[in-house]
Amino acid sequence: KNMGKQPSMGQKKTKEAIAKAASASKKGGKKKWSKGKVKDKLNNAVFLTTGLQKTIEKDISSMSLITVSTLSDRFKISGSLARRLIRIYVAEDKITSIGTRHHSLYLFAGKEALAKKAAAKKEE
Repeated sequence: KNMGKQPSMGQKKTKEAIAKAASASKKGGKKKWSKGKVKDKLNNAVFLTTGLQKTIEKDISSMSLITVSTLSDRFKISGSLARRLIRIYVAEDKITSIGTRHHSLYLFAGKEALAKKAAAKKEE
């Protein structure tokens, strides 16, 4: 019995026959590779403006978790600027280190946020 699409034992399909069958199929021709997901370019600030600096100074002590990533996302600043700001605010004693420090991941918390957490624990 002939199985339909398969050629009989003696004959092979020619390249033209294969190309014709491929173009006649539902997909239609060669596989088109996707370009992949393109991430939008972040337009983060590289320099601090006075307005941005004031908002960061106002908000940073009340943040419960401060990392380079959270500063970068929240205030739309570059990572290198966020690292510098963390060093400055640690020196000014506005934020404190929490957990063990890794060479690439800085974990900090604002002083106000820690005080609120301690007060909430005392009430319980």
